[in-house]
Amino acid sequence: MKNSKVFPVFLVGVAGSKQKTLERIFHLANGQTRAYEIKRHSAAGKNSITIIDHDKRHAVKMWDSITKHNPEKATSPVVYVGSDSNMNVKPKYFVKKPYSATQMLKVLNQVTALEFNFIPELNVGVKSDMTAIPGDELEQLLIPKDPAGVKIPRYSAMVVDDSQMVRTQLRIELKLQGFEVDFAENGKAAARLLSSGKSYDIIFLDVMMPGVDGYCVCKQFKNSGLVKNTPIVLLTSKSSRIDKIKGTFARCDDYLTKPLDRKTFEGIIEKYFPASNNVMPLQTAHA
Repeated sequence: MKNSKVFPVFLVGVAGSKQKTLERIFHLANGQTRAYEIKRHSAAGKNSITIIDHDKRHAVKMWDSITKHNPEKATSPVVYVGSDSNMNVKPKYFVKKPYSATQMLKVLNQVTALEFNFIPELNVGVKSDMTAIPGDELEQLLIPKDPAGVKIPRYSAMVVDDSQMVRTQLRIELKLQGFEVDFAENGKAAARLLSSGKSYDIIFLDVMMPGVDGYCVCKQFKNSGLVKNTPIVLLTSKSSRIDKIKGTFARCDDYLTKPLDRKTFEGIIEKYFPASNNVMPLQTAHA
């Protein structure tokens, strides 16, 4: 599967029977966006995850010893499994016993997103497995509700696209970068937002939409004066010279071809808001 990745998992203090259980759970994830494979300690390295049985004191001591003699191992994110009664302070990643496949995979999926920045769901226009980390859950992970951890929105954006998947991807990406976001499924809905008096700092406009296409909508917006100084970025799955010429005649400010990765998208934000320093590191967003 495109945009899929296998993450090695190192076990500390996990008994043989529980290891078999984890192997069966990991087997369920095979072929999905994120898969997991148990590795020996010597094979655990970059992008590896450590699972420790917190109920076993020797397991915690063993991990302390491992990280003391191998400092590079300390960078491995740790998922603790155990009983609440044995926890004074619940760790960042914790799965309560007895755990189900759903619980374990949910936490591991969170680790890959927050610790390894592996978020193919945000590659705009890519048909990602949104069941691994649903859009609303991904938004809660990356954009906490606590306002102290989120930048105050300084800019506003409108996304005009008939694809729910693309709207979800752009919503999260733009919010991560400090934008308030409004959405419209077509040109008529977008025109109603603009006619209501709302203004935007940037507009992302899909080309292929039911009814009037994005080229016509862009030209109408520019001619109307409603978005006189607002950059309009056309989003399309086509990248031919003719399509770009059509975009130029429609007076669009930029032209992005889907699917586009996060770096490409963030480059557009930086282009139009160079002094904003919008991009919020995931570690900061999660803190």
